[in-house]
Amino acid sequence: MSNNDQYRMMLNNKLQSKKGLVLSWTTKSDGPPHNPKWTATALSFKETELIGDAVDGVEYGQGVGQSQGAAKEIAAKEALEKLNALNAK
Repeated sequence: MSNNDQYRMMLNNKLQSKKGLVLSWTTKSDGPPHNPKWTATALSFKETELIGDAVDGVEYGQGVGQSQGAAKEIAAKEALEKLNALNAK
């Protein structure tokens, strides 16, 4: 495991500890191929809501980066911050 995916792993572990929650991602890139800007969104939904390719989950975090992995890492960090704030209440 590299430090580059620590937030993604922590988010996945946190959601897996909640019975029936699944982590999913949406990603897209904008810009020229030599300098893309990636946007990633971390979604969570219940296993029972998985039907085919439909993703209608709760958005927890969104990130933008120079690579798909960097964007996911930023989104995962934001998602963890939101989940930790909810748990603190």
